[in-house]
Amino acid sequence: DYKLEFVDPSGLHDMEWNDDHPYYDIALADSATAPGVADADLDPRTGAVAGTIVDDTTGDPVEGAWVVAIAPSGIAGGAVTAADGTYTVDGLPAGTYVVTIADPNGGRAQEYWEDSPDYPGATPVDVIAGATATVDAALARP
Repeated sequence: DYKLEFVDPSGLHDMEWNDDHPYYDIALADSATAPGVADADLDPRTGAVAGTIVDDTTGDPVEGAWVVAIAPSGIAGGAVTAADGTYTVDGLPAGTYVVTIADPNGGRAQEYWEDSPDYPGATPVDVIAGATATVDAALARP
């Protein structure tokens, strides 16, 4: 009999012992007998922020806008909006973020979600591992 440990070398999933026991439960991990088959379903460690950025006046998608997720320790990730205004910032560790959107080409004002002109007024976004938080915004011209 063997104790099996399942590890994702990319670091995107939590390690577990055989039969869904967390990393700290080796004493409770079920043994596996060789020869045999054992499967694992590893829990994700990261989540994402995704949404659509549009023009406040026309409702048209804003292509090329920068969307940045800011963690308490600094910038955690970012993305550029596609032609249809959509974006995804993935690979974010579970936690709370402030999201800012800037339009470097279209002359629209930078804003922090949700409709704040500055960081202190931003609405925090909770990112949960294995889930995607939706952050949509409409950028206005100054």
